[in-house]
Amino acid sequence: MAAMHRLALALVLVGLPACGHHRAPKPVANAAMEPSGDVAPQLFTVEQLREACFVGRVIEYRMAAEGKPTTIEHWEFVAADDQEATIHSITRDEAGKVLEDTTAKASWDELYKHGQFPAAATSIEDGVPLTVAAGEFQTRLYTVTDGDTVRRFWFATTLPGPPVQFTTERGGTEVQRAEMLRAK
Repeated sequence: MAAMHRLALALVLVGLPACGHHRAPKPVANAAMEPSGDVAPQLFTVEQLREACFVGRVIEYRMAAEGKPTTIEHWEFVAADDQEATIHSITRDEAGKVLEDTTAKASWDELYKHGQFPAAATSIEDGVPLTVAAGEFQTRLYTVTDGDTVRRFWFATTLPGPPVQFTTERGGTEVQRAEMLRAK
């Protein structure tokens, strides 16, 4: 369940293609949407998310959290239509042992809403270069501050879908890091 929550959060934050076919992502470096009420502008639309999360899309992350063993999460879109996506998630330890194997459905709207941040608590920086295992990217960095907790999400501007990296700090100490290992 925790893996699917992280998956839903990550998917909405960046936007991926759907409906059983793959199209090259369109550049969206300046595609910021106007904020809606108290929500910070999002980099991708729900339509871009739906288009990018095609059947067969695979995303892998290395997840490290304070006090927990590092895991590798493998997400694959196994079904998608105009309303929802079905995602198969496998979590392994670093030695490859399967710790969790789940399949779940989520509507595109649910996935999209996971990527919404409160405008008053969020700063946005465009053109931030970042290198992760999945490659080198120009990103939009969202920094969300809530008291002594700071969460950062780096979204590749040309790779609709989840962030290529996200971190959480508490009291100035990093307590969680997720890095994209691959996306196809």
